[in-house]
Amino acid sequence: MLLCAACDAGVTDPVPDFPVAQQRAVTRAQFGLDWPFDAAAGTLACKDQAVAFRTNGETYAVNDAAARLGLRQVSGLVRLQRGGPPTNPLSRVRQEDRQRIFRQSMLCEKFLVPDSVARCKAELRDGSGLSAPELTQIEAEGQERRWPPLVLQPTSLDAMTRAGLKLCAR
Repeated sequence: MLLCAACDAGVTDPVPDFPVAQQRAVTRAQFGLDWPFDAAAGTLACKDQAVAFRTNGETYAVNDAAARLGLRQVSGLVRLQRGGPPTNPLSRVRQEDRQRIFRQSMLCEKFLVPDSVARCKAELRDGSGLSAPELTQIEAEGQERRWPPLVLQPTSLDAMTRAGLKLCAR
């Protein structure tokens, strides 16, 4: 009977010691840009407010309550945060060129004294055939999409934690 409950939720790799009625199969497609893991699919489970994620036969703690159960830390499985599709890309310039321009613009700001930043960016605009608003547009896209040299942060587990906690209410 327990195996059927897991089958109904699409679970093929149930989380041991978690009620099967409080588990479900989850995929990257279901969560879209909120999907935090390198793995494309797995099992999400909840028991006593402890949220766990299982993939490839390994179970990971999604929240602190699950970590207190002694589950493996999920940090090694969490992908680095990247932005989604740009809201306003400068379409006349190829993306790889926009990324290069963004990187050069950030380097202008990082290594030069304030008086030299404006001159550096003017040279970048002239050399790239851009207007000032177009460079600003590329900079906004780079910030939005977290292009290098920006430091990427781990993707938030909030969406996965919320979805897992809903399973506890079952």
